[in-house]
Amino acid sequence: MIAASEPLEFVPHGRTVIAKHPSQIYGKGHNCSASENSLLYKLTNFGIKDESLLETKDSEDQEWWSIREVYYKDSDDFDDDPQQIKDQKCDYVSDSFRPPSRLKNEFNMSIKSELLGGVKKMETDCNSGGPSRGGSANSSSNLSKKFNLNSGQCKSPNKKPLNPKTDCSYEEELYVKGCTAVWSKGLISTPASKLSGPEHRETISCYTIENPIKHATFANFHVSINNTMLIDALNSQIGDVKKNIKVEDTTEHIQSKVMPSILLLDSKCMRVYATDGREYVTSVPFQVKKVWPMKYGVLLEKDATPLLHNSFLPTSFIKFNESHNSTFSKSKSNHPFNMSAKLRAESVSGYDQDVPLPTCFSLSHPLDEVTPVLMKSPTQGLQYYNDGDLQIIFVSTNPSIILLYDWKLSIHSLWKIRKATRDECLSICPNMNSTTTVFSQSCDFIGSPMHSNTGKNTTNWMTGISSPLNTRRGPGTPATSRSRLNSPMANIFHQQGMSPHASIGQASSMSMMANTMTQTPPSLPLYPDVCLDHIWTDNQTVRRDPLDNPNDTKTFLHTDLVGHDYLCFMLRSGGVSKLHIVRLQKSHAHGQMSKTNLIVGTVSIVLAKDAVVLNHLKMIALIDEAGNIILQSGNHAVGKLHIGGVLARLIDSPYTKRGTFQSPFPRRSSLLPSRHDATFDDSALHLLSPVPHTSRQEHKETLGLRGLRDAAGSRVTLQFEGGAMYRLALPALTCSALVSRCCQALRAILPKDITMQVIIRWYGARNAPGSQDLSPQQEWAIFSDLLLALLGYDVDKLTRPKQNDDQVENAEVATKKQRTSSDGTLEDWDYLLNSKIHKMIGVELASILKINSPSSTASASNPRPVTDEKQAQFNTNALLFPYTVQVLYAFHLVYEENDKDSTGMEHLDTKLLRLLYPRDHRMSEVFNLLQSSTPVTINLTQRPEVSDHDFIEEQEKHLHALSTRTMALPVARGMLTLRSLPCSPTEPLSLPKLSVSGRGPPPRCNTISLPAGDSSPNQLLWPTFHNGVAAGLALVPMTGSSIDSSWIIYNKPRGTTEMSAEHAGFLMALGLNGHLRDMPFMNIYEYLIKCNEMISIGLLLGLAATYRGTMDVQATKMMSVHLEPLLPPTSIELDMQQNILVAALLGVGLVYQGTMHTHYARVLLAEIGKPPGPEMENCVEREGYALAAGLALGLVCAGGARQGLQPDHMAPRLRTYMLGGEKLPLTGSQKEKYKQASFAIREGATVNLDVTSPGATLALGLIYMRSNNVALAGWLEPPHTAYLLDFVRPDLLMLRIIARGLVLWDSIEASEEWVENQVPPSIKPYCLVKPTEENVDYEAMNQAYCNIIAGACFSLGLRFAGSGDDDARDAILHFVRRFIALGGKPIAELAGRSTLEACLCVCLLAAGMVACGRGDVAVLRLCRRLRARTTPHALHAPLTHGGQMAVHCTIGLLFLGGCRATLSTTPTAVAALLAAFFPKFPTHSEDNRYHLQAFRHLYVLAVEPRLILPRDLDTGKLCYAHIQVIDLEGAVKEMMAPCIVPELERLREVKIADPRYWPISFQRGRNWDQLRTFLEYTWCIDIKQRAGSLSYRDDPHGFLTILSQSLTLDKSHIWSPTPDNIQLFSNDIKVKNFVKHYLTKERTLTNICSDCLIIPKKRKGLKNEPFMAKECLCRQYSKEEKEHVQMLSMVTYECVVKDILCALPIWTAFLKIIKAMKTEPTSYNIWQIKLLLSHIENHSKRTIEEMKIDGQDTPYEPLISNEFTMAIKQKVSHIFDGWEPLIAPYLSTYLRKWSSFGHTRISSCDDKLKKMLSTFLVYHDLPRNLLSYKSEFSLLLGLDETNLSAEAVDKVGELLR
Repeated sequence: MIAASEPLEFVPHGRTVIAKHPSQIYGKGHNCSASENSLLYKLTNFGIKDESLLETKDSEDQEWWSIREVYYKDSDDFDDDPQQIKDQKCDYVSDSFRPPSRLKNEFNMSIKSELLGGVKKMETDCNSGGPSRGGSANSSSNLSKKFNLNSGQCKSPNKKPLNPKTDCSYEEELYVKGCTAVWSKGLISTPASKLSGPEHRETISCYTIENPIKHATFANFHVSINNTMLIDALNSQIGDVKKNIKVEDTTEHIQSKVMPSILLLDSKCMRVYATDGREYVTSVPFQVKKVWPMKYGVLLEKDATPLLHNSFLPTSFIKFNESHNSTFSKSKSNHPFNMSAKLRAESVSGYDQDVPLPTCFSLSHPLDEVTPVLMKSPTQGLQYYNDGDLQIIFVSTNPSIILLYDWKLSIHSLWKIRKATRDECLSICPNMNSTTTVFSQSCDFIGSPMHSNTGKNTTNWMTGISSPLNTRRGPGTPATSRSRLNSPMANIFHQQGMSPHASIGQASSMSMMANTMTQTPPSLPLYPDVCLDHIWTDNQTVRRDPLDNPNDTKTFLHTDLVGHDYLCFMLRSGGVSKLHIVRLQKSHAHGQMSKTNLIVGTVSIVLAKDAVVLNHLKMIALIDEAGNIILQSGNHAVGKLHIGGVLARLIDSPYTKRGTFQSPFPRRSSLLPSRHDATFDDSALHLLSPVPHTSRQEHKETLGLRGLRDAAGSRVTLQFEGGAMYRLALPALTCSALVSRCCQALRAILPKDITMQVIIRWYGARNAPGSQDLSPQQEWAIFSDLLLALLGYDVDKLTRPKQNDDQVENAEVATKKQRTSSDGTLEDWDYLLNSKIHKMIGVELASILKINSPSSTASASNPRPVTDEKQAQFNTNALLFPYTVQVLYAFHLVYEENDKDSTGMEHLDTKLLRLLYPRDHRMSEVFNLLQSSTPVTINLTQRPEVSDHDFIEEQEKHLHALSTRTMALPVARGMLTLRSLPCSPTEPLSLPKLSVSGRGPPPRCNTISLPAGDSSPNQLLWPTFHNGVAAGLALVPMTGSSIDSSWIIYNKPRGTTEMSAEHAGFLMALGLNGHLRDMPFMNIYEYLIKCNEMISIGLLLGLAATYRGTMDVQATKMMSVHLEPLLPPTSIELDMQQNILVAALLGVGLVYQGTMHTHYARVLLAEIGKPPGPEMENCVEREGYALAAGLALGLVCAGGARQGLQPDHMAPRLRTYMLGGEKLPLTGSQKEKYKQASFAIREGATVNLDVTSPGATLALGLIYMRSNNVALAGWLEPPHTAYLLDFVRPDLLMLRIIARGLVLWDSIEASEEWVENQVPPSIKPYCLVKPTEENVDYEAMNQAYCNIIAGACFSLGLRFAGSGDDDARDAILHFVRRFIALGGKPIAELAGRSTLEACLCVCLLAAGMVACGRGDVAVLRLCRRLRARTTPHALHAPLTHGGQMAVHCTIGLLFLGGCRATLSTTPTAVAALLAAFFPKFPTHSEDNRYHLQAFRHLYVLAVEPRLILPRDLDTGKLCYAHIQVIDLEGAVKEMMAPCIVPELERLREVKIADPRYWPISFQRGRNWDQLRTFLEYTWCIDIKQRAGSLSYRDDPHGFLTILSQSLTLDKSHIWSPTPDNIQLFSNDIKVKNFVKHYLTKERTLTNICSDCLIIPKKRKGLKNEPFMAKECLCRQYSKEEKEHVQMLSMVTYECVVKDILCALPIWTAFLKIIKAMKTEPTSYNIWQIKLLLSHIENHSKRTIEEMKIDGQDTPYEPLISNEFTMAIKQKVSHIFDGWEPLIAPYLSTYLRKWSSFGHTRISSCDDKLKKMLSTFLVYHDLPRNLLSYKSEFSLLLGLDETNLSAEAVDKVGELLR
């Protein structure tokens, strides 16, 4: 039995949306005119029914839906992805987390498809989407689903990121009812539990159309057309066969851009809604039976029912292509490639019923024509899909196959869907001039609702609005633009000068149609785009009964557990349903490994009522004859599905109204009579009982389970007879990564059938009914037991292995549980008898007492022979016994691959870090230094005289030294990965492994573990806590989501009631990042009630950090419960661990941070001097408690003295705690409690400075921070005499210097002299010198010197934290090197090596604070040198655990947050840094005496993101740019971005000041908040590159930039620019593409035609020697084409140089106008030229009138330059000069006095002359009767009256002369 999840009642989300939807907004007569409404009223009165209205009413009541599972991946595959970076501003992981936005068209011209770079691509899976409706699972897609932004058409993806962890999976639902379709999504999650509810769905879009929706589906259309036959036809129609158009034989290999869409089809038209925002409304030339998504778009299955039985069909149907049944074997030579696509205009007189018409069509883009589908089989040859008996059953995307059913023969056939080749199109569509084709792009399909029955079909070629299906809008038919701007066909048109956009603006359709009405538009053939290749036909020898209803046939693809592929389809014949499972195999073609063919293998049949496929589990769920749900993989049964909890869900639902209490389960008949209208079934009485009800499983066949549907992933919906539906999730195959890898290894090494049995048994054992909440350890235990049993072991007789270190650790820290009884039990007695002490003295004690030796009850009741284990033998008949060696070898490989586990830093390999450090490998080195998941290598060589036992001990000692360093790594890794990993709300958190084991050198690589006896059981407790904190700190919520309490509860440890230390650290990390604000306090209570020390510490500190500075009441209560001074005097004392009290005490300071709260300040002040308790209370680790109180007091009153808010009584009392004195009398509740002194500690009447001084010193410094109080700073000065020095502990001097630096904050200088000046003059002569005087305590002097220097360096680090000040860093590193050098000298013994180590670590940490976030190499080298001190050496001692922690924390600070963040120096931030980097590091991993280790992560509260991240606006890539930062005093500092800027509180302005980019300025008081937002979220600042400038990546030294800019100085270049000169100005991909496709002529062999490829050449002595041509000789440019290319180069050069690419479409439009004027002059085009000339003339006038003022910039130049305008004017004048001889007589007639003779003369001239004349008159504004003046002189006198230009007057004068 396989246990499934608890079923949840399923209601389609669309149904709930429809219930609230306003339905149609159209009126009933929206599509009907007044006359039609009147006619409909009359027909209604006469009782004539309108069938369409009845059909509409029936359609509105129907509903159907489909569900699919979708994966979205935020991928960093494409490094040069412009759109991805442009649309998203966050630069995490792949530099962004936001979904891609809609594309924006930057160019309104023909080059749009070449210049646009990014198109969003989504590959989705529609497991149950069906063809178009009904919810049948007959369509599948590729399971590799993700969003990609591709910057090139044929760009190969780069290597994927190591660990993106940004996948998001959810279910999408497409619900249809009536005229409305609802598209929604819901996250895939577990069902409802006690702590979380079920998943919630979200509506994406809601579509409402005019007519009822008949078909709806998800579809992927292709933006690029790859129909090469259409390109050939265009060449033929255009008549210019010398163009560089490459024709491929097939386009299967060409990559195309996919447009994910939703397709809605009604009875009149098809609507396509793309996910990127595009919408298409097109007509379909026939009634569609079904729509099937496929790899190349969609297949449209035509409805066989004719619409108009007596309708006339076009000539193209009558003159059917004679070769429609021709086979592929026909020679191409019989059909010359000269395809004229014009159809003969013959009248339609009838229809030949013997001609079969195609019944299936393909559509690759909504604006394409539907093309017929070809079929190719060995028996029938090549033909159209025109068999009316064939019906499509199933279509798949990957593999691209189709399943057909023949009604007549009752057989199924399988076909492959592929692109039609060129030869196949030629064979099926021969010479178009001699034989009229059946299908043409200009023919009308009569019988379509969209057809216009009146008028002649006309196509407007020039305007781009031609529709081959309808040319006039009929009632209810939407108008659709048929222009497809992004298609390659548009590029062909534009290359031929036939752009649909012939002008700048859009002319009115009437004028354009008037200009082109007389033209005969060329029509193009409908070449087939898709061909079906026959694969397999069902066995025809076994005759099968006809199917009951083929439309209900359910078909799906299935891959079993071992990778075998199957095609499964349900057949119902004669009332019996059977599942046919067809094996599919792949074979490679001969010599072509890239091409695969499908081969059909065996076919098996299973009796089943219904079946669905579960792709995640690789199984099939089916309903057998008894009504049970069976899981099956391939032909192997997995098990029966156990469903629980269904009865409790069978209650009334607001969506399925039930009048009575219905249940599909069997009910007991009631003996009591009842009325029919009020019945109650007693079988539901168990619902009132809390005890789960067990139904009778033997009657399961009558439960009423009708079917299965909507399978997505591992979830399926159960459909019952009463209409109720319940959705359940099946358990996963495994949840443990280790078990998953083991299963993969078994699949690879064992035979397929053996692997299948093993996995099936494992799935049954793992998911047996019961608790499914198993931990990875429990799952591995089950898997190992199963595997041992399959290998032949008797698992029950095996000795169980001991618990590992983690389990022992958890057992040690397990909390005590309350006893249920005070009496003893038998288990207690057995425990005593089996204890070690009883075994040692039990026998002697029994003999002394003269009693019998007692024996254990367990051993007495269960006697077991000692020889049981010896008698156990292998079961040689076990399943895996013959494969024992293979299994062990496979598991050994799994162990070897374990090194590749997640390190927690894979996601940091981003483009930002590669931009920051492009020339070194410092990040790779940092990753290696901070990884802790891989076992360390023990490189020791065994000497001959050393035994194996001694060598193992030596390896263990070496491992112990290395593990000290390993356990210190997680804190630093948390700094490195801070807020860098996007958190998916559907994926659990994966914690990197903390490995303290080792591995021997090759070749053995044996595992080395720490000895259990020599190590403490809790040594990994705090390291695992830090590991959890590091994993939690890396998380950052994805855009639009948040880390809520349900996700936190979801990540709780499973399989155990105890909490782990890693989860405790995880909670603290979430709180530090502010993610615990929404956690309900009931969940917090459930955590705290467990009294787990680590959980309580992490949660309290996390809550305090989340609510810091808010004085939140609930948070205060949480802290106060754990603190005695904050509880009422009569409250019950709680037994709390000391570390929990310390955490709660600092938590109070965080909650009241910076508030100067008097009450809590007094309480914290008193807690610093809290005396030890009368018994054992407050006697352990008092130093850490007093330090936490002092830090908390400093947080509450941070910087209060500077604001004059500090209480007067604090300073004297803190001075007493710091310097010593009499104890103050106790007050309040402490007076009675501590009236009696402690029995364990005797302190006397004075203050214990060892306890109170550290906390009081730091509190005093934080309160008076930046106050510059010299008097108070005098308290903190070090002693000036040797006598006074004896009264101060040396390490306390360090704290006093730090506190003194906080008070005298402004006097700190970044120099070595300032550090040295902190040492008193009386100490300096005796420091670091050889002892010469006996009366001087050199040890005290040197220890004081080292601590004072370290304290001064730490103060310097705090003062310049995050500033990157070079002087401060160098000053600190000077003393770091001095301490390192002292370590190898004998003089170091004067201060002690431990003192030197502590001071060295403090100074190194200070240097890390200064260079925080900047990746300083000098500091990194010192850290790498120091971390190698793991073993004893003659020159230095190994670093302790605390020393290693300090060194690695420095590394983490250098690369804080992946170099995105740094540290702040606000008072509260400095207090947090003091708490985190307190200069007293733990000596071992369990040390919390002086400082709680959890405080080491409080540095997060001081982190501030200040990274300026520039990004090129055009390319969307991160780039370098110079910036200037101006501080409040006006000092200017130049920096190279990306970089970290100083604190914004010290700045006045930040601006982009780079000569290669346009400036951007952020000023205080103007747009300062915008800069603050950019820095807070690490958003990119988009900057615009100047013309003629290249990026610093492409031109680091600026040589090319200088060369390109120098070209602008020479005006002669504008008249003869070369493509190379144009490309010098920009690296923009759009400019490069334009130059490549329009300005250069490729000279490659691929562009040479076959006629010119090999040509004969006469040479001396040889006859016609052939040679390879370098270019196509028949494709030379003509003179006009050369002039056009030159003009185009000029305008492109002008646009690029002046950075006005937006003007390029305008200029190219004018070039087209000039070209068109020579052959087809129009008045519309001449008006465009007149507007241009007028604009330039007016601009020139304004420029002349305006006076230029010195210092001001010149006015902006117009988009159209004067030079180019004059060139256009000259071109027009040249054209007019050529017209003048032709139009002069008619012009003279027009200008003279009007007469009938003149009118007749002009009317009788040629149409072309009329156009020339009208164009000339419009251009010169020549009115009629202008030549009525007698002479030219009189004409000149009347110039003012006529408003003619000088040029027009000159032309008229020439006519007079």
